Amino acid sequence: MTNSNAVFTGTEISPIGSAETLGKDGDAKNILVRVDFNVPLDGDLKITDDSRIRGAIPTIDIILKSGNNAILMSHMGRPKKVQKNGDYYLNLCLKLL
Repeated sequence: MTNSNAVFTGTEISPIGSAETLGKDGDAKNILVRVDFNVPLDGDLKITDDSRIRGAIPTIDIILKSGNNAILMSHMGRPKKVQKNGDYYLNLCLKLL
């Protein structure tokens, strides 16, 4: 589908329109949002630049204020092997949301 503003309804992909029309039909929708939360971390796993997270907040706010659910999809880092201690978990970004 060529429309970048679309939602999968379970059986088909249908356009969702603009942010202002979300939830106008009274039914809450689950909106999948691809966000870039791959933020830089220091040696203590503290976020050193949160601009990517702050940049996504207006979109998330519009979805939530319209009565819908925002399902956020992202990744953290580029691990070279399987991480067992949680160094690259997205919960590092959670407190900023």
